[in-house]
Amino acid sequence: MVFQPRLIRGELAPPFPQHDVVMEKVFHISEIRESRTFSEAEILGLIEQIAFQEGFKLNQLRLKKKGLDENGNLVSLLVIIDKKVVQERGDTEIEYGYILAGKHGGNFSDESIIYRVYNGSDSEYSAGGIVATYKDGSWVITPHALAHKITGPIKEE
Repeated sequence: MVFQPRLIRGELAPPFPQHDVVMEKVFHISEIRESRTFSEAEILGLIEQIAFQEGFKLNQLRLKKKGLDENGNLVSLLVIIDKKVVQERGDTEIEYGYILAGKHGGNFSDESIIYRVYNGSDSEYSAGGIVATYKDGSWVITPHALAHKITGPIKEE
């Protein structure tokens, strides 16, 4: 499955409802190894598309952290699912992350990726992995990466 990042509501519109202050970090040592960089709106649009495929709604996503290089390029990003929704599903935390190919502070990736992590209330259940990789000009969903655990209807807020 191939996704193209899309601007959900325009480059300048706040893409997700926020309740907390978003932590922002500038990596003074950053080495980009990707042929292009992505805007925050593109990455959030891609994460929204993936989260929607897994049964989440826009109002359930929260931007938590973002990392920039000294030139203002987005090099990392972390989105969490609203705690109320997560607890209703029996998990303690669900997050989606983005890392641009390269070395940015302590973050390193050979490829630009979107990943997902579940931390379950059952201490033996924790899952995660790469959900999408940027290859040959497109974001490609990792086969069988979309959540298998999410079932049942999503409660509207």
